[in-house]
Amino acid sequence: MSLKNSLENAEDNWLISYADMMTLLLFLFIILYAMAVQKEGANQIPAASAAPAASAASQAADQSSTGETAAYYYIDKNSSAAGTASKSSPSSKSAAAKTAAGKSTASKSSSTKKVSTAAKSSTGKSSTGKKPTYSEVESFVESNSLKGTVSVQQVETGIVFDIQAEVLFDEGSSQLRPESYTVLDKIGKYIGSLSNDIIIAGHTDNQPVDTGNYQSNWELSCDRATKVLRYFTDTEKLAPQRFQAVGYGGYRPIADNGTVGGRQQNRRVEVIVVEVP
Repeated sequence: MSLKNSLENAEDNWLISYADMMTLLLFLFIILYAMAVQKEGANQIPAASAAPAASAASQAADQSSTGETAAYYYIDKNSSAAGTASKSSPSSKSAAAKTAAGKSTASKSSSTKKVSTAAKSSTGKSSTGKKPTYSEVESFVESNSLKGTVSVQQVETGIVFDIQAEVLFDEGSSQLRPESYTVLDKIGKYIGSLSNDIIIAGHTDNQPVDTGNYQSNWELSCDRATKVLRYFTDTEKLAPQRFQAVGYGGYRPIADNGTVGGRQQNRRVEVIVVEVP
């Protein structure tokens, strides 16, 4: 009887090995499934983070292709004319400078057209003033003894008063010189008789700024444009909503920066009267 029971037990011993093998296989599949889920989640994280980066790169490419990059300053009406405009971040200055550097031109007419076109698109509306003629503005400059200090240009989108920077500012500074008030008063009275939009564009030469007040010519040109704008709105009491300030640093030259005379021409502030289209 004992022998019979032993034989029956021996016939069932294979079930123990089979159950062990099934248990091991179950654990194996559980581990493989967990590893697959973890790997899939890790792949989805970089894909999600790459979307904003791709969007930013696309926007930067679009901005570079237009060649119209500029640093704009929007002014608080309650601040004083002597106040310093806020500076753009180093990263935005670097990107904007690289874009503008690739679009430099020695043609004054072409440069001014680009300024006016950029201003129109940024305001979202055209000016509502009259269309002053070149001869009218030229006559105004001559009759007010501004010849030699202020030059006039007729471009596709308006009239440009080109003021030499030395008339308005000391070297490397954005504080208006007292001697500049007479010039700005005369121009202010003329543009005050109009209702056109006005753009103030600051330009420098390509020499590095040697003061500790500005990181580059980009900030200097923006601050100079803002100071002139502030004079018109705060001192001359012209409507602030008509004005924009834009700075191009040394990236829109009109003369050769390799000569003293050329650099002097490039250091300028443009007061642009935008015409009705």
